[in-house]
Amino acid sequence: MTEEIRDSLIVLNEIQNLRDFLKSEMSISDPEDGKIKAAIRVYNEAPVSADGSGVVFLGVGLLIIDGRENAHTNWATRARLSSKPDGNSEERQEYNKGDFVIGGDGARFPAYTSDEISHGQILFPGESLVFEIDISEDQLPYLDIRIEGSVSRRHLLHISKPMETMQKWSQPRVAQTFKDLDKIDLYCCQSAKWDTF
Repeated sequence: MTEEIRDSLIVLNEIQNLRDFLKSEMSISDPEDGKIKAAIRVYNEAPVSADGSGVVFLGVGLLIIDGRENAHTNWATRARLSSKPDGNSEERQEYNKGDFVIGGDGARFPAYTSDEISHGQILFPGESLVFEIDISEDQLPYLDIRIEGSVSRRHLLHISKPMETMQKWSQPRVAQTFKDLDKIDLYCCQSAKWDTF
């Protein structure tokens, strides 16, 4: 095996390891009248990235395979999404800051596109969702329940780099702000007595 092929396989293995950030846990209720409620929490355990890229999962959903012969259960009607991200996570909001100038309409680099949301749920780092399923006790041993999703190439390979020349303009303002704050006496009420910092 050539060194080039070996290096490519190492990179492929590292990319495949990204799927380990998609985690799930399942709880099953005690049977009542032969019925069971299963709750499946799915979450993205990837670290939040400071540079605009990140491990975002698209098309997240359940795949339910009924192993019984001639089983005709419509699982889409028996499984429901009971909790999902509210869309206000810090990472989602980062994508909506500022104006994205591409030489035309000033559109933004969206947190997600209409096509991406049409294929299932989207999980940014730190987000989770919960599916609930109604199962009969006799069906449970035959079910293969899986979490499915894809790592978003668009988010993983996204680049957002600050312009280094802008630092000479922005950093002096930050430093001046702290100097100005040092000149001000700040007062705080503590135990009914005013203290100066």
